[in-house]
Amino acid sequence: MRDVKRIIVKVGTAVVTRGDGRLAVGRLGVLCEQLKELNSQGFEIILVTSGAVGVGRQRLKYRKLVNSSFADLQKPQEELDGKACAAVGQSGLMALYDALFTQLDVASSQLVVTDRDFKDPGFRVQLIDTVNSLLNLRVVPVFNENDAISTRRAPYEDASGIFWDNDSLAALLALELNADLLVLLSDVEGLLSGPPGEPHSKIIHTYIKDIHEKEITFGDKSRVGRGGMTTKVKAAVHSADRGTPVVITSGFATDNIIKVLRGERIGTVFHRDAHLWVYPKETGAREMAVSARESSRRLQSLSSEERRKILLDIAKALEANEELIKSENEADVVAAQKAGYETSLISRLTLKPGKISSLSKSIRTLADMEDPIGQTLKKTELADGLILEKTSCPLGVLLIVFESRPDALVQIASLAVRSGNGLLLKGGKEAMRSNAILHKIITGAIPDNVGKRLIGLVTSRDEIPDLLKLDDVIDLVIPRGSNKLVSQIKESTKIPVLGHSDGICHVYVDKSANMDMAKQVVLDAKADYPAACNAMETLLVHKDIVGTTGLNDLIFQLEAEGVALYGGPQASPKLNIPLAHSLNHEYSSMACTIEIVDDVHSAIDHINHHGSAHTDCIISEDREVAEVFLHQVDSAAVFHNASTRFCDGARFGLGAEVGISTGRIHARGPVGVEGLLTTRWILRGSGQVVDGDKEIIPDEEADITFLEEPEHLTWYHHGRRWKIKFQKVIGVVHTNYLEYVKREKNEYLQAFVLKYISNWVIDIYCHKVIRLSAATQDVPRSIMCNVHGVNPRFLEIGKVKHGHQQRAEQPFPEGAYHIGKMVRSKGSGEDSDQIKKSYESLKLKVNIYPGRDHADSLFHDYKVFINPSTTDVVFTTTAEALAMGKIVICAYHPSNEFFKQFPNCHMYSNAGEFVKLTLKALSEKPEPLSDDLRHELSWEAATERFIRVSEINDVDSKKVVPSSLQPPSLLSLYLHKSG
Repeated sequence: MRDVKRIIVKVGTAVVTRGDGRLAVGRLGVLCEQLKELNSQGFEIILVTSGAVGVGRQRLKYRKLVNSSFADLQKPQEELDGKACAAVGQSGLMALYDALFTQLDVASSQLVVTDRDFKDPGFRVQLIDTVNSLLNLRVVPVFNENDAISTRRAPYEDASGIFWDNDSLAALLALELNADLLVLLSDVEGLLSGPPGEPHSKIIHTYIKDIHEKEITFGDKSRVGRGGMTTKVKAAVHSADRGTPVVITSGFATDNIIKVLRGERIGTVFHRDAHLWVYPKETGAREMAVSARESSRRLQSLSSEERRKILLDIAKALEANEELIKSENEADVVAAQKAGYETSLISRLTLKPGKISSLSKSIRTLADMEDPIGQTLKKTELADGLILEKTSCPLGVLLIVFESRPDALVQIASLAVRSGNGLLLKGGKEAMRSNAILHKIITGAIPDNVGKRLIGLVTSRDEIPDLLKLDDVIDLVIPRGSNKLVSQIKESTKIPVLGHSDGICHVYVDKSANMDMAKQVVLDAKADYPAACNAMETLLVHKDIVGTTGLNDLIFQLEAEGVALYGGPQASPKLNIPLAHSLNHEYSSMACTIEIVDDVHSAIDHINHHGSAHTDCIISEDREVAEVFLHQVDSAAVFHNASTRFCDGARFGLGAEVGISTGRIHARGPVGVEGLLTTRWILRGSGQVVDGDKEIIPDEEADITFLEEPEHLTWYHHGRRWKIKFQKVIGVVHTNYLEYVKREKNEYLQAFVLKYISNWVIDIYCHKVIRLSAATQDVPRSIMCNVHGVNPRFLEIGKVKHGHQQRAEQPFPEGAYHIGKMVRSKGSGEDSDQIKKSYESLKLKVNIYPGRDHADSLFHDYKVFINPSTTDVVFTTTAEALAMGKIVICAYHPSNEFFKQFPNCHMYSNAGEFVKLTLKALSEKPEPLSDDLRHELSWEAATERFIRVSEINDVDSKKVVPSSLQPPSLLSLYLHKSG
């Protein structure tokens, strides 16, 4: 490209026009801007354009429409004559080019030719003279075939072989005018190995006739115009064979012509000497990915102990070659310093003393972890002898693109081995020697029966954009590097991307903070490793500590450490520091932003608005404030009284990390081996078939229906009643809505009407009703039974806590708490306030968390659960607390009748008993839960009770179901939630 001066650019109809056939004015404007830029740089530009027929067709369609009667429009429409379209459209097309070039201060000229013109030698001589004169004056000649008077008919190639469309016209002009380069702009990115719609069609960057002529499969021609890729390839081969190189590339990109002249690897190049070039195989990266997948399958076939040994061998090899690694890394650092790289990049590039030892330790920790491959995550018996399992398995092949950070190569490679994945690594050139030696050492520890190609290091001229196109052989991309790198990758690939583009981490110092602790945490978060993605970039301080000795000392310590301070709009004038140019800035150096906020809610709003969802921290002695912060900051990692630098895979006990993800899908936060796994389903049977097994049972085939909250059904129903449609209808009532309406205006009248309507509706629809407790409304044909069970994970927590007790460890370090739904407002308002005041008046220290539930791990360490609710049935929370091994304090009430059998459930009748039982519970140990009582809380026991009291075994099934899929007593069920 260094010797190129005269360029012919051909743009086809598919590029010139939009999908509706109208001119793509914006695309043409970008094209003209590129040509203007090249023209001003001294290049001689010749443009060959299509589009006249398309433009004319739009104009003539409009003229035909306005000149037609309604009756004419109802008749079949004849196709417009292409020559007439060309005659009308040519002037409009050229007028647009002239207007665009004029705006760019470039002159253009129109030259319309036919194939017959080129049979005249005199015409050819005059053409060359005219074009040379125009180019000497910096005028852009614009060529097009004169389709209006051309005598050519399809097929558009004849024995004369002069030209048959604008692609071949461009090739002919390249030869006649002695062009140095021909660029054919298309609606695809280049010559593909197959039709563009085929998923396995990949771009061919260098066309070699002997190799590719028989391998390529062409699809249909373009949606408009006469050509397609077939004519472009013929024209390109014709031109290249006669000495003019050709590049086919996309005309939809904004700067592809300029990129071609820069020598960037885009599109497809045709050159007569291409078969002589020595270059890396075009499919190098693809072959590496395929080989990595094959090796990963062999790795998965090994035993867990064999995979563990590979990791231990890698750790040992790294330690044995530490001096060699340091030597190569130092060479990279020196080269980076000479090249003038940024300090933050050089810092990430440098392997600090002890880093190899630390990496080896992480690998050994990873090796000693439970094997993640093939873990059974869920197991279900779908039918007799038909067992379904959900198991963990590797993702497949990972592509890691990283800048500097040679330690990332080690971490990711070890995680790939542990998770059974193949790996493709593309490192930055600044760490070339470090990456090469680390890759050599690691792959040297991989046994031959797996293969060294399990982990591939891409060192060829394959660029990142090329790698990102391998969506059929690469399953996940993980970028490790600058914001620019990560953002570019996310925008440039169809492959899922896991990672973060920014590390804007905050530390908020609350007014209740211990300032000595705050100084220690803030200094560590900023100064320990300022280039790290988990380093503090913004310090938020409560307005009440501004001007205090504690904050002044903190600022002094930061400045003494060499941290440059910049202020937000509030902090800059008050603290007399320069104004930060942005509140969304990642310094990655010894600098940070300080801003003043009103309270914790303002801090949360600031972080959620200006942060990057990476890691944020609060320094506070007020636990309630801290809990608000921990649960409302929307980040991957949120800390209380701990440095943001703790957000690290090794420190989290993951052994190593592949990166930190701030996304919400697949994995979030430090991503260890679990983040590199997916799942698969394994079904084991004995000849079962799906014939007759319907996933959804229609109404007319079901025998029984269960209605949750049947009182919500409308009393008016013009069709068949539920009791007519089904043999048995069982309602489940768990809420007494009469207690709700008693708090409204005209409460007793409303309660009377509601009671009457509820009884009527339930009588219409249900054969039988299960009331979960005596606290619910007494309705016709009802029976009381607790048919709620708890999530199995609460029972597992209880087993773990019991294990702590047996080992004389403290299972419950915290005291008493109250959570969840209260009388009418689910944790807030008058009921919440009343309960808080009651605890205060009784002088009981009970932590109140309105509106929360036991899914929050915060409550797992509390010993005593207070559940004073009686008017609304919330005994599910009581069951969960008992399952976890806690002591529960609740009222003597029909709602709690079921729990009398549990020794850890204490019931009170008045305030005095409540205080006494609570204080007693805080001072004693919970009794271990027996196996029988643990079963009573389970889903299985709840189901058994449900079947027993609903008497569904008395119903004869109407539906015939294959015996291989059900026991004889199973009935067809239809479940309906009416609420």
